[in-house]
Amino acid sequence: MIRRYVPALFFWLFLFAILNRVYSQDTTAVKIVSGSDSVIDSIRIEKKSPTGAMLRSMVLPGWGQFYNNKPWKALLVAGSEIGLTVNIVLQNQWAQDAKTANDRAFYVNNRNLAIWYLAALILYSMADAYVDAHLFDFDESPNLSISPTTIHRLEEGHFAMGIQLVCTF
Repeated sequence: MIRRYVPALFFWLFLFAILNRVYSQDTTAVKIVSGSDSVIDSIRIEKKSPTGAMLRSMVLPGWGQFYNNKPWKALLVAGSEIGLTVNIVLQNQWAQDAKTANDRAFYVNNRNLAIWYLAALILYSMADAYVDAHLFDFDESPNLSISPTTIHRLEEGHFAMGIQLVCTF
């Protein structure tokens, strides 16, 4: 019996290795010029691959959310997908063991409904992982204030001015 599952295990491990290699996280160096001092500072910004997160979420329940550093969401998604899969298997077994046609129709209906719920949950988790990866480096700081800034020089002697709104809560 174990021999049947060995090729599938190798396939999933191979797919896991490829996805980790191809869609691994990326860090980008950014230079920041602050104020009139012209002090150049360099920081690293971690980026996540949206496509990699989406494919991970499709392959293994909760993997895309875990990749995006959302472990609680990953556990919730994985638990829900596994629970629905177990429900599908149980409903199918109960349909096969049903004594009357009415009971069989009831279990088949519930199984089909669980399949639709599982498909919707997989699509939702893929979209969620994709969006979370896109917004991974989004600045959520509550530091907002108003200050005038010079945007750029248009022509000789002409400058464009702007106002920057930053509110602190």
